[in-house]
Amino acid sequence: MSVSEYIISTAPISFVEIVAALCGIYYFRRNRGDQRTKYFVIFLWITAAVDILGAYAPIAYFSDYAIFGFVEKTPFRANYWLFNIYVILMFSFYSLYFSTFLRYEWVQRAIRIGVGLFVIAAGINLSQGEVFFSHVSPFSYGVGSLLTLFVILLFYFELLRSNIILHIRRYLPMYVSVGVMAFILCITPLEFYSGYFNLNTGNDQYVELRNVILMVTNIFMYSVFSIGFIICSRRKRSY
Repeated sequence: MSVSEYIISTAPISFVEIVAALCGIYYFRRNRGDQRTKYFVIFLWITAAVDILGAYAPIAYFSDYAIFGFVEKTPFRANYWLFNIYVILMFSFYSLYFSTFLRYEWVQRAIRIGVGLFVIAAGINLSQGEVFFSHVSPFSYGVGSLLTLFVILLFYFELLRSNIILHIRRYLPMYVSVGVMAFILCITPLEFYSGYFNLNTGNDQYVELRNVILMVTNIFMYSVFSIGFIICSRRKRSY
C-alpha cells in the first residue's frame, strides 16, 4: 500500500468524524442547556484530532520513512502510544456519559468508581513491559469494552422503565448508544490482534483488513451520530 492509497482509504473516517462534530455543534446551538451533549461534542473533536495526529505513523511506514523519517528509530515509530492513551479516555468518557442518564445516584457513583479503577488499572498495565509502544493494550480494550457495554445495558434497562421509550426517535443518547455498541462489537476483537502489525517484518494484509473494518465501522458510527444530531435538533428538547 502506498501513502496515497492509505490516505484515500482512511480520509472518509476523518471526514465523517468532522461532519458528526459539526452536526453536534449545530445541535448544541439549538439546545444550549444540554451540557452532556456539549461534552460529547468536545469529545468528538478530540477524537478527530487524535485520528489526524495518529496518521503520522502509517504515513511514515508506507513511505518507507521518506516522510516523518525522524521517528523511524524511536519508540514513536508506531502510533500505539497515542491510541493507548485515547482508548482509556474513550471508554472512560462513554461510561461516564451514559451513566448520567441513570436514575439512581448510587449507581452513577458506583460507575464513577469503576471508571476510576479502570483508569488506574489500565495505567499500571501500560507501564508494564513494552505494551505502551508495541501494540494497543488488550487489557484496556477488553476491560474498557466490558465496562462501557455494561453501562449501556443499564441505560437501555432505564429506558424500558421510562416514558422516554415513547419518544425514542427524538432521543439523542439512543443514537449514540447504537453507534458506540456497533463500534465496540466490531473493533474490539480486531484490536486483540493489533500486535500482528509489525513494523520490522511488515504485515500489509492485516493492515489493509484493519483499515477496511475501521473505515466501515467508523462511517456507520459517526453517520448514526450525525443523523441523531439532525433529527433531535428539530425539537427544542431531546427528551
